[in-house]
Amino acid sequence: MSVKRRPVENEAVMPNVLDWQQLNENIPDARLYDHLLRLAILVYRLEPRRSSISEGSHVNGHQRSSSVGSIKVHIHAKLPKGALKTLMKHLNHVAMNATGETAYDQVRRSCYLSFYAMVLNAKTADRDTYEDMKTKPESLIVRFLSCVNKQLVNYPQLQSTKTTNEFSIDFVNLLLTIVRQEKGTAALVQQLEDYKTQWQTRQGSVSSSTSSNQLSKLVRSDEASFDIKEMDLAQYVAQIMGISQSMAQNDITRLKSSVTEHSVAQELEAYQEALRNNQHHLYTAKDFNSAQEWESWKLTEIRAVDQLKPATDESLAVGMQNLSMGQSSNLLPPEPKSYYLALLRVCLTYDSKLPNLLSNQSNRLLNVAANWWRISPETRSWIIMWAAKDNFDQGAPVSVVMDAFTLSQHLPKVLQDPKTWSAVDHYFLANCLASIQAQAYAKLDNILRSIFESKVPKIGPYIELMEDYLIKWGSLSISESSISRLKKAVEAAAVAEYDRLLSRVPRDSSLDIGHIHDLGQCIVNNAKRLQKKYKYPLFDKIAIAKLVCAKQLKLFSVDFLPMFKHCSSSREDSEPPSFEDLMALYSLLVEMQDLYRQVSLSDGFQFNIERLLFPFLYEWAKDSSKIAQSWVEPAIEQDDFQPLDVENHVVHSSSVNDLFASFYAPLKLMDDSQWRNQYHVAKVLTTLVEGISNAIGSWGFKVYLMFCHELKYTNIKGQQYASRQERWLAMAKEAVNQTSREPPEPYQFKMETCVRLNDIAKAYELLAKMEENLNSDAISKRISIEEKRQKQQMARSYLFTVSVVSASGLVPNETKGTRDTYVTLIDQENRKQIGKTHVVYGTTEPKWGQQFELEISSKPKLLKVTIWDELMGSNHDLCGRTMLKLDPKDFGSRDYGTASRWLDLDTQGKVKIDISLDVQQDDIRFYFGKALRFLRRTQDEMVQMIVDQFAPFVQTAISLPTINSLLNRGRFGMDTFQSWLGTKQESKQPLTAEQIEDVLQPLFDYLNSNFAILASVLTQELKISVMSKTWEVVLDTIDNVLLPPLESRKTTQNQLSPREVEILFIWLAALKDFFHNEGAGPDVQTLQGQKYQQLMSISNHYTQSTAELKEEAEKVHRANMRAFTQTYDLMERSQSCMFHRSRTVMQQNREKLRQSQLAAPEIDNVILRILRTRGELAFIEKHLRYRERTALKRQTDLTLQGYAG
Repeated sequence: MSVKRRPVENEAVMPNVLDWQQLNENIPDARLYDHLLRLAILVYRLEPRRSSISEGSHVNGHQRSSSVGSIKVHIHAKLPKGALKTLMKHLNHVAMNATGETAYDQVRRSCYLSFYAMVLNAKTADRDTYEDMKTKPESLIVRFLSCVNKQLVNYPQLQSTKTTNEFSIDFVNLLLTIVRQEKGTAALVQQLEDYKTQWQTRQGSVSSSTSSNQLSKLVRSDEASFDIKEMDLAQYVAQIMGISQSMAQNDITRLKSSVTEHSVAQELEAYQEALRNNQHHLYTAKDFNSAQEWESWKLTEIRAVDQLKPATDESLAVGMQNLSMGQSSNLLPPEPKSYYLALLRVCLTYDSKLPNLLSNQSNRLLNVAANWWRISPETRSWIIMWAAKDNFDQGAPVSVVMDAFTLSQHLPKVLQDPKTWSAVDHYFLANCLASIQAQAYAKLDNILRSIFESKVPKIGPYIELMEDYLIKWGSLSISESSISRLKKAVEAAAVAEYDRLLSRVPRDSSLDIGHIHDLGQCIVNNAKRLQKKYKYPLFDKIAIAKLVCAKQLKLFSVDFLPMFKHCSSSREDSEPPSFEDLMALYSLLVEMQDLYRQVSLSDGFQFNIERLLFPFLYEWAKDSSKIAQSWVEPAIEQDDFQPLDVENHVVHSSSVNDLFASFYAPLKLMDDSQWRNQYHVAKVLTTLVEGISNAIGSWGFKVYLMFCHELKYTNIKGQQYASRQERWLAMAKEAVNQTSREPPEPYQFKMETCVRLNDIAKAYELLAKMEENLNSDAISKRISIEEKRQKQQMARSYLFTVSVVSASGLVPNETKGTRDTYVTLIDQENRKQIGKTHVVYGTTEPKWGQQFELEISSKPKLLKVTIWDELMGSNHDLCGRTMLKLDPKDFGSRDYGTASRWLDLDTQGKVKIDISLDVQQDDIRFYFGKALRFLRRTQDEMVQMIVDQFAPFVQTAISLPTINSLLNRGRFGMDTFQSWLGTKQESKQPLTAEQIEDVLQPLFDYLNSNFAILASVLTQELKISVMSKTWEVVLDTIDNVLLPPLESRKTTQNQLSPREVEILFIWLAALKDFFHNEGAGPDVQTLQGQKYQQLMSISNHYTQSTAELKEEAEKVHRANMRAFTQTYDLMERSQSCMFHRSRTVMQQNREKLRQSQLAAPEIDNVILRILRTRGELAFIEKHLRYRERTALKRQTDLTLQGYAG
């Protein structure tokens, strides 16, 4: 139970506080020494001692004897060997209450422990005494009685002859238990039994009220030597007081006659009488809360003194009285409390170098003094705290105070009900504790102000003192003002440390963000170190790390902006900070802001971190976007364009992986930065992807040029021809003359050529995956929402895609009889060539279908479109020119649009140009779409160039001459040649389906050979793509054999006979099965697309009359116009970058376009082409003009809608 002050009662006592006797802290050492020496003399007188042995001679060998007091001692009996060792084991068990024998109380165990310690000490320090105790039982008994008397001094309530006798009898019984186990110990057993009998007899004759010191008289010699060597307490008094042994001996000789049992008893009786008369100053009635408490204390104290009085022998009383006549023992000092405090201070000073607060000897002396000077445990408690307070104030460690608390708490009665305490004890203890608490606060204040110094005293002991002692035991509380004071100390330390760190930051132009970063890092490190060191708040209210962090971060938030602005302004001409430095500063600032929000419950810094650092981040993004172009050349130069791992189907080369590894590097850096402003992240990613898109375009174009260089047009035997027309004529002659039924040699595609195509496809796959991972739609939406909120207008530029489709109305060359044409596009402003198509040989109706991209601003651009005829060995012939104007205004304000134009040439014919427009925005979807569309177009063109290598043989094998040759099988020579020229003389012999299909066997073998070469390197997707493209060639070839192109000019091509049509459709079915290859080739959906459906519809109209065809054409035309808007819009969108922005979006849009085209398979075109063979040119021209007007109207409507939007 803790000692608590009672505020209400104390208030009643407070008026008498000044009347309470205060401690005298100036007790002279001489007076203290005098009283201590008198105390030591008294204790020596009362100690049991071994008497001198008066020997008597007996004859016939009778044993000699002596007496200890009135107890007869047999001198002859000795302890058996090993008895003392056995006794020590028993003592240890008994003292620790570890055996099953009689249960001893605390005091009894203390006596045994004291005796046990004395024997051990003699064993090491006093061998003579130890040897004496090993053999002589009376030596053991006398020394045990001495230990009993010493221990009983600490327990006045137990001091009595009865208690001493009980302990003595128990000890003798223990000796008997040990001795009886040995042989030849009958005499010793009898001797011990005699001791036991005498004590038992004495026990019955002495009343329970007799002083415990009477037994000491029984075993004490009447003569005491008063030799200081025998007076251990006197020796210790001399030591602590700094008195020499000789001087102390003289003082003992001088004082021994005055300090007797009789004089002490008289002094104690006088003390009792003074208490009865309320005349003693140790305590007065004013020291208690009530008269009842005062009277109760007096009664208890008088009874205790009765037990303390030393017994006097009547035979000696007269002599002693004569010796001490006129002399007082002066045992009780005039100011007991002050003398006790002075003694305590002397002991503390003397024991200051020991690990414990007080040594055993000091404790014994203090206990003896308190017992004889009548210092109650309660008073001793606060006096001990008083001394500890003074030592603590003078710089003693906090452990001194805690040890004092422990010592005070373990005093008898201190932990009893505090109501038994006197008011004065309460008062002085409370004042001591309050003073210690104030000192602890002051020391804590100093420690907290020095928490950043290299050697800081530990706070833990002070917290332990406050919480476990002052608060828990002393019932004190921690005031809010004290908490506030300690918090201010922590904050003062934080400010001082921050100022020290800030002083290391340069103030001149050498300041950079590295210095700012170091300052912030020190603050964070301080917070982490303090949090680790001071894990728990002091008194559950003072979180040191939190207070320091809050204070320093607040100061940093104020100083950061000026430092950062100074850093930026002083380095305007120098390079911006590196990305690593920028991200290191950003990460640190974010960490600091999070800490600041946690410790201060505020919204964070006074500045927005992301908004402040974003300009530097955005500059890095733009630089990285430009640098992306520099990665292209090294990637290509280091690539041998060989498959990485054919066995595991990794058939692309290293440059793709290298390039995308470089692309991902800045993206990963941005992701790792954990930038918290998502709008900023979206802007940076958009800028980075812009650079990636441009780099992909540059890399893809270089790979494409290398691919084109490797593919050369050669004939099936490797012979070079002046034009493709010559090669086709040679192949036709071979087919007509049947000079060889063996298929031509397949084209020897190089490994590098196929790998380059794989690279383009792999780049498309990786870029599509990148777009999916980044979620371009979400990024674009994020930017759009933020810029609408900020009312920002996105910069606009325009990306035109010019598609050179075809030409018509060209006049044949007089020498060649045909044309080998290509087209060039020239920018009229800077005379730069924008693009050049490939050469289309042997036709005046060429179809190129090539696309070129051109970026322009809002200003229109004028292109010169020129068609050239390629000539061997001379300058190329000019066929015609025209001008093409590209103006964004023609498409309104839409983000995309298409237009199809027929431009008249200046000399002959006209050329068809398709134009598509994308509004180029700073939009990540646009950049992805642009790059993906480029890769898809490049891949398609490369596939088309591969197919072009064996397309001529496909066109030769599936031709009208081949049909005529089949129908006229068996007729050779001129008749066959005439049939090739168009004469229809069919054989009367019927042909089977097998025979018809057998004609295509050379084509099957040739295609198989080419496909097998490509299959060894190309990816599965590209293999299907090549086969699909080849299938389109097959369909176009059959379509061209069946019908002429759709034009309003007269044609020399006539309708085929039913037999010829049948042969073509048998070939079509056989070729479809060949390409499908039981599911290994293109799927049925691809093979039976719009073109296939259109071909299948030809047979339904081929035999209809002209009138029926015209009527059907009108119906189909009206039906198609209803679906034209949706189809036209989808076709427009298919040309835009947004159409290609991701693989999923593109596949969805392509499927919509395919379904729309299947719903309207251009049946009207089939009908019009049949009518052309029948000369219905006017009807055809009317329909074509109506179509042009409808398309123009639709384009105009969309343009107006764009302006309106």
